[in-house]
Amino acid sequence: MKLNVAIYVVIKRCTPTLTFVLSSIVLKK
Repeated sequence: MKLNVAIYVVIKRCTPTLTFVLSSIVLKK
């Protein structure tokens, strides 16, 4: 779980668009 959070933070810093996509995937799951 901590790893997922770290990846989420990295992606959020890199590209907000990817963060939105990732959020959609998380909501789908």
